[in-house]
Amino acid sequence: ANWLKMRGVRRAVIEGDCASACALLALLMPERYLTPGAALGFHELWGRNAASSELRSDRAEVLSLMRTIGIDTGFIEPLMVGRELQYPDRAELLSRRIVTGCWSQVYRAPEPCTGLLVSRAVGYEAR
Repeated sequence: ANWLKMRGVRRAVIEGDCASACALLALLMPERYLTPGAALGFHELWGRNAASSELRSDRAEVLSLMRTIGIDTGFIEPLMVGRELQYPDRAELLSRRIVTGCWSQVYRAPEPCTGLLVSRAVGYEAR
């Protein structure tokens, strides 16, 4: 996330299935937009060789960063339990301001949140 911020990246445009590290990285951007059909998936932080104390520290750091940009970690934290991916409802992501809004793939700009299309990539754009 710091690497992206140092390069002026402020906006995550989420397309298709953005889960695990992709979702966490997207949420650390100041602006977060969903394209039609996009979904964010969360699970517990884990690593093959990571000690549980490291993972607790990493989790605390990620949640702290989210709080500093105004994300409701009370909503996100329960989604970060267990290794099974959990996908919150798109309407709830919008109403809780987990995402900033919706993104037009045609006009490459914010748009009202309507429509359902599915695509398969995640793009990060500098402002």
